Amino acid sequence: GRDGVIRSVPLMLRAGGEVLPSMALTVSALYARRPRVLDGASAPGTVLAAGRLIPVGEADTMLINYLGPPSQPGQEGMVPVIPFVDVLNGNFDRALVRDRIVIIGPTIGGVDEHPTPTSADTRMWGVEVMANAVETVLDQRYLIRAGSAQTIAAIAALALVAALLVASSSPWIAAAGTLVALTGYLTLAVVVFEQGVVL
Repeated sequence: GRDGVIRSVPLMLRAGGEVLPSMALTVSALYARRPRVLDGASAPGTVLAAGRLIPVGEADTMLINYLGPPSQPGQEGMVPVIPFVDVLNGNFDRALVRDRIVIIGPTIGGVDEHPTPTSADTRMWGVEVMANAVETVLDQRYLIRAGSAQTIAAIAALALVAALLVASSSPWIAAAGTLVALTGYLTLAVVVFEQGVVL
């Protein structure tokens, strides 16, 4: 995003008239044992790949539905992180990698770390961002943005409620009513997010 927060990943790369699938798509197709990564021509707003019809935005970007906050080596997390030195020494639980996708990448402070919608003060390593993108494709937990008309309507309705409250009641009642309306909007945003729509 414009604020530097990684919310999406491009699924298709176009170079010299050639269309190439991203790493997230390629890994997903290999794991799903698909004969090809790309399953055919995609319609506008979708990519047909890895046996899935994936909703995309501009430039074939898919919103990543993050599993949770960043993981840390040696701690429980949504994406297990195993230090490579532990792999070299054989000091890790092999069940963590058996029959699973393993993505190898740097987990060094200050190297390939990115802010994400779930990372708050801690940045997420690029390798974990990629793991979340693959998980979004494989589990088909796609997100789509609400249309601009719906977003504008929600903002206008909230602004109208606040204006009516300010014009017709005391400042304390107007403030409380506006807070209730804002809480209702945030609740709506969470409910529709659970359905895969981002307000």
